[in-house]
Amino acid sequence: MKQFKRTKLNSAGFAHIEALVIIIVIVVIVFVGGFVYQNSADTKYHTAVKPAYDKQSTQMAVVYKSFGRPVFSSNDSTPDSDKQDLSFINTAIQDAQSETNNLTTQNKLMIVPGLSWMSSVSKTSKENTAVKQYINDSNAFLTNYQTLSTYVTQLEKIENTQLTAFTDSVNQVSDATSLTELSTTTGNASKKLSTTIDSLRTLKPTSDVQKINTDLINDLDNMNTDLKNIAAGADAKNSAAISSAANKLVQDSTTLEAFAGTDVASILQGDSQIHQQITKLEAEKPLQ
Repeated sequence: MKQFKRTKLNSAGFAHIEALVIIIVIVVIVFVGGFVYQNSADTKYHTAVKPAYDKQSTQMAVVYKSFGRPVFSSNDSTPDSDKQDLSFINTAIQDAQSETNNLTTQNKLMIVPGLSWMSSVSKTSKENTAVKQYINDSNAFLTNYQTLSTYVTQLEKIENTQLTAFTDSVNQVSDATSLTELSTTTGNASKKLSTTIDSLRTLKPTSDVQKINTDLINDLDNMNTDLKNIAAGADAKNSAAISSAANKLVQDSTTLEAFAGTDVASILQGDSQIHQQITKLEAEKPLQ
């Protein structure tokens, strides 16, 4: 009986060994399968992402170069050349955004749990993370650049229409030959200028040109106050008030003229946020 029991124990022990062997085989199969799958996933990732990145980075280079066009690099550009530059820039930005969206779609990576320690998997994972950061930086830059382009487009429209109308109305002020005409013409000029100021306040400048937009509004506001004071003086037939307001208008006009000489090109091409974004993106090589 004892020997019979011992035989049963040996048999049971063998069964445990057999089960252990089966488990080990299963683990090995799963590991090998996971390894093969991960290698396939890595290859699939690079096959999809590399071409998408190459197309996106090529288009981004076009956008970077466009920042050097006269509309953003010269203080002597013409309205016609600015219009052409902005049209080109807007198209380049749209194309780059489309390629960035495609890169986002392609930048997908599945990592099998337990295989992240492998050097190839770790490398691909880091590339995936780097591409995500690159995409975020690209989107931030494209949004900022588009905002600047839109701002300049709208600003030039205001300058070419509303400010031109204001200038014409100011010329009528100088032609006034009576207090009644002076009151009427300065009042009309003030209304034209108020329209311009209100339009400027609706613009959404980037941080690089925010101060410029604010200073322009403030200078025009001061001139508008002067025009209203001249009109009020004319209505009150107060020559001293008219003279004082007119002298102040001359001073404020001089201030505006000095502001018009602001070297915006140097501001943008120097240590601006957009310039910093371009420099950072050009240095990013997520797949190299």
